[in-house]
Amino acid sequence: MFIFGVVLGWLPISGAYDTDLPPVLSGEFIGSVLYHALLPAITIVVSSIAGWLLGMRNMMITTLGEDYVTLAQAKGLSRMRVMTAYAARNAILPSFTGFALSLGFVVGGSMLTEVIFSYPGVGYTLTRPSRTRTFR
Repeated sequence: MFIFGVVLGWLPISGAYDTDLPPVLSGEFIGSVLYHALLPAITIVVSSIAGWLLGMRNMMITTLGEDYVTLAQAKGLSRMRVMTAYAARNAILPSFTGFALSLGFVVGGSMLTEVIFSYPGVGYTLTRPSRTRTFR
């Protein structure tokens, strides 16, 4: 926030869109929403990518110890071919599953990011005091 929003002035540090735009379905409004969502989205991605990379590294190490990888190396296939066609292809499957499961965490865990950036999303709505509504 400090570097990209305050010092460089490249990205906005609060809000969901430009306040001088009416919230209608137009290209200018959608562009403003995407522009304001960029910094919070980058924050969420950077904070969760480390766990994904660590999990991918561990799966790759486990996969490289499998018998079919040893057989491919014994056949004389190049190291790059063994890594891409055999090891990485099988190691990435659990990572996709873990990524899909972490999407719920990203949405729910974005509450802190939304509060910091004053971005009115799901997490921001959860932190606001509830209004009691009566239905008749």
